[in-house]
Amino acid sequence: MQAKRKFAVIAAITVLLIGAFISFYILKIQTISNYRKYPPTTDCDTIVNMYNGNFDDPNFIKYAAIDKTNTEDEKGAGIYQCFCQLNPKSSDTCSDFTLDKYKALALS
Repeated sequence: MQAKRKFAVIAAITVLLIGAFISFYILKIQTISNYRKYPPTTDCDTIVNMYNGNFDDPNFIKYAAIDKTNTEDEKGAGIYQCFCQLNPKSSDTCSDFTLDKYKALALS
């Protein structure tokens, strides 16, 4: 009887440890993906200055939308990131950025 309890405790601990490892692994993958999509070293000041700080500039909006696809593939130039980071009111263009931002906050 005592051997069964001991085995049950060891099995439960093993399952919990494996579950914790898998959870941390999944969280780490998501975090790395966000860092690749939105690197913290992106120089938004330079990008915004290319468009004279005007978030209503049609070219800024156009290139942010184009860069959105590249950013999702982790190959973005930073235009989408900076446009959405500094202009969060643009909900149509920045919906994925906002979702990723809240996921990152939930994971941290």
